Amino acid sequence: MGLFFTPSHPDFKINLNADTLSYLFSWPFAAAMFWVSFAYSGWNAAAYIAGDIKNPTKNLPRALLIGTLLVTMLYVGLNFVFLKVAPYSELTVKFTDQGPVNIDTGNVAGKFMFGESGVKIVGLVISLLLVSSISAMIMAGPRVISAMGKDYSIFSAFAKSNKGGSPVLAIWVLCTISVLLLFTGTFNQILEFTSFVLILFSTLTVSGLIYSRYKYPQATRPFKTPLYPFIPLLFILCNIWFMYQAVLHNPHNTLIGVLIVVSGIPVFYMSKGSSKTKTVLTK
Repeated sequence: MGLFFTPSHPDFKINLNADTLSYLFSWPFAAAMFWVSFAYSGWNAAAYIAGDIKNPTKNLPRALLIGTLLVTMLYVGLNFVFLKVAPYSELTVKFTDQGPVNIDTGNVAGKFMFGESGVKIVGLVISLLLVSSISAMIMAGPRVISAMGKDYSIFSAFAKSNKGGSPVLAIWVLCTISVLLLFTGTFNQILEFTSFVLILFSTLTVSGLIYSRYKYPQATRPFKTPLYPFIPLLFILCNIWFMYQAVLHNPHNTLIGVLIVVSGIPVFYMSKGSSKTKTVLTK
């Protein structure tokens, strides 16, 4: 509807110039990337259910690549439509001490595509899509906790499943954590510090790839890393830049994210001696 049946507003244009590059190194761009990183979170969720995937060596990379490309096309396309159909002044989010104002970008674009009734239509569609996202993460997220139970005896209770193979206790743990988060901050606060944690852990994970290749050069590697080490290093450097900007300009919410991560250190040392698996296999 946005691409083919809704006219572009008079202000719509794509104007890339020398100033565009400087914006990429600004705090507003880094802040926006926290919201974008949250929108893309889940791109790696197929790895969470690798134990339930047939022929994971072949199908897991396929799921990650196809899923990420498809979501990227849809997400960028959706934002392109928002910019095409609605005036920039209507889409501008204003940040105040009470939080962001005019944040319902989809509703604004819906009004210009479908009229006043479009606000309700777009709002309903987005709500249904959020329900589907919750459903996907209920399937993927608890399996991380369940895998911890299989690898570490201290968490063995979380590995138990019902007759249908669902990790029931792990689901309840994740549900409890989610509800606690909902009641301990505003949407904006939760989004900012959880996004910081997501970026931090993805950075640590990719750094772990480089570390493991250095420490275990003879380890079996069923998954290839194209253009190694350039792609991992680029990913790490970009994330470090975003986190650095967050620490400078939003230290409060950043500190919350750091404290969440630090709280896991004692648990790590408690579980260190309870490992039940040897994860590094050599050739």
